[in-house]
Parts: sequence; C-alpha cells; structure tokens
Amino acid sequence: MGKLKNFISASVLTVALFVAWHIAIAAGAIDNGILPAPLDVLGRLWENIQQPDFWQKTLFLTVRRGLTGLGISAAVGICIGVSLATYLKFAKEYIMPLLHLFEKLNPLALFPLFMLFFGIGDASKVAIVFWVVVWQIAFHTLAGIENVNKEVIKGAKAMGTNRREMLVKIIFPASLPEVYNGLKLGVQITFLFIVSVEMLSSSNLFPGLGGFIMESKKVYNLPNVYSGIILTAVIGIVLTKTLDFIGKKLFVWRQKAVL
Repeated sequence: MGKLKNFISASVLTVALFVAWHIAIAAGAIDNGILPAPLDVLGRLWENIQQPDFWQKTLFLTVRRGLTGLGISAAVGICIGVSLATYLKFAKEYIMPLLHLFEKLNPLALFPLFMLFFGIGDASKVAIVFWVVVWQIAFHTLAGIENVNKEVIKGAKAMGTNRREMLVKIIFPASLPEVYNGLKLGVQITFLFIVSVEMLSSSNLFPGLGGFIMESKKVYNLPNVYSGIILTAVIGIVLTKTLDFIGKKLFVWRQKAVL
C-alpha cells in the first residue's frame, strides 16, 4: 500500500510540474527561447525514440558504454575489496589512504589524460566510468566482508572450514547485500558521468546521449536538448528501480531475518 501511495504521489507531482511548466510558458512568465513548451519537448522526444538511428547511435551506445565500464569496475572493485579484507589485510592501513586519494581526484579533470592514453573513442569513456565507480564498489565490498557476523566465522572455523571455503561459501555470500548496494550506487554514478564525458568528447557519427545533447545545443535545438535531459533521467530511474526489484528478490532472506 505504501509503495502505491508513493507511486501516486510521484506521478501527481510530475504531472503538476508539467502543468505548471505549460502555464508559465503560455502566460509568458518564462521565455520559450530558454525553456520550450513541455508538449514541444515531449513531442520531440516521441519523434526521436521512433528513429532507429537514435536508438543505435545515441541511446544504446550510451547504455553500452556505461554498462561496460560498470561491469569492469565491478569485477576489479570486488577483487580489491575481497583482497583487502582477506589476503592483504596486513597492508590495508597503508593501501586505503592511497585508494581514498584516488577516489577524491576529480574524474572530469582527469579526462584529458584518459583521452591521451585511450583516444577519443569508447575506450576513454569506459575508462573514466571505471575510474569513478571502482572505488565505491571496492569500499562497499570491504565493508560488507568486515561486517560479517564474527560468531558465524568462529563457528565455521571450529567445524574445520578452510580459508578458501570460508571465503567462497560463508564470508562473500554474507557480504553480498553490501556489495549490491555498491553496485546500485555505481549505476547512479555511471550514467551521471558517461553522459558528462560524452558531452566533452563525442563524434557526430556516434555521439551517445551526451553528444546528442551538446550537438542540439550548438544548433539551438532546445526541444532536443531538454528531451535528451529527460531521457537521461528516465534511464537512471529505470535502472535504479530495476536493481531495487532484483535486490529484493535476491535478498528476501535478509528482509525476513530483519523482521
């Protein structure tokens, strides 16, 4: 019931926002040379999504770049987190400050370096997503493993469980909810930065969503600009909600344990 109430509230607020937007344009309170009418934006969005080229060279391209970077960062980040919590535990206090330093570096300021090393194509965009996301996943993995119930570990040791079995069958599965939280955060960060770097560097042939927004801005095609922004938000919301749904199905045992 609570979920339905939240959905209805969000829907009503969204509709109210568009109505207020339309009224403001119609009354001349907002210059439509800065903010076009909502029906123009939604109409252009509908036109764009009916074009196969838009899906292939814009929408799918951005999603592919983002998911590629996210997948690589997930694999590497989980390995870093597991290693720091287990095999490299003795060096953790020396390694963590360096990782936190890497995390704090402004990725957009580093992007010219990524372009220098990886070129202006997909590789540099995937690399910047990897750089931004990998630390978050590593830290969440580390936290998840460190928060595993110590009594469970002691009991497994008492039963003669070796180190490998302990990690694979007990510690890592118990830490998965926290790892999953890191992945959810990674998804949100991914599609914030992939669109941003596409705005900084994209070809006309394969612009991605960020390049599409910037090219539309150059020719002052405001309906396209705003439709691209709305589509970016929709992608982020859909992916986040999808992960929420999957997480609830995967970790239903955790919710029952809390209850």
